[in-house]
Amino acid sequence: MTEENKQDLTLAEWWETTNFDGKQMYSVNDNGELLMRSIGSLPERKVTTIELKDADIILNSLVEKFPEVEEKVKELQSEWNAEQDKLKLYGKVERLKEYLKHAAAVGNFQPIIDDIDAKEVELAKLMDENYNLKKKVAEQAEQLADSEEWKETTDKFKELTDEWKNIGFIDKDRNDELWNRIEAARDKFYERKREHHEDVEKEMLANMDLKMEVVDKAEQLAASEDWKAATQAFKDLMEEWKAIGRTMHDKNEELWN
Repeated sequence: MTEENKQDLTLAEWWETTNFDGKQMYSVNDNGELLMRSIGSLPERKVTTIELKDADIILNSLVEKFPEVEEKVKELQSEWNAEQDKLKLYGKVERLKEYLKHAAAVGNFQPIIDDIDAKEVELAKLMDENYNLKKKVAEQAEQLADSEEWKETTDKFKELTDEWKNIGFIDKDRNDELWNRIEAARDKFYERKREHHEDVEKEMLANMDLKMEVVDKAEQLAASEDWKAATQAFKDLMEEWKAIGRTMHDKNEELWN
């Protein structure tokens, strides 16, 4: 269109004279804003502002940019076809979608957005499956938090951590929420385990004092020549020893000797 002819047109009339692939997805408002309508999960957006004097140049430039968009889509599709673990491409899919929200290009975006939306649906399904697996691990951890099988449960927490690592990707928010549940359960268990060992240590120290008293009594009886009474006393001390309970192994052996 010549500049002379263009001067006789309004922007709306100029728009009616244009033709390009995917034009049905676009409109130009009274302010000269070139808008792309909502497509799938992509909201309506402003592509650029057009002034009548350079409208053809701007539009042609945007049309010429569209093959760059298609090339990025082809690159992702090639990776998608080659990758078995689709969730490894989650970040690339999201980055491409973000790029499409701001791409300075016009063309037929419908099949592109449809394909991206389909990939997101598949990725969401895979993440939900992984989420359910990780949720099960978190629930198992919470069940272990009140266990008093100290060694076995310590080993089980390590197994659950390894199991968690082998489960695939899920989105950060849900991943953090489940991992925090596991951390809370593990912290609760280890705090109880620490308190238990402190109590056991205190008990063993008290038992050692009691056994030392038994040893003192036995040493005093060793010099007795009241054979019958001493024999009965030693039997009583043996029963007292057995009733006291355990203490540190090396100290127990020393006191017993």
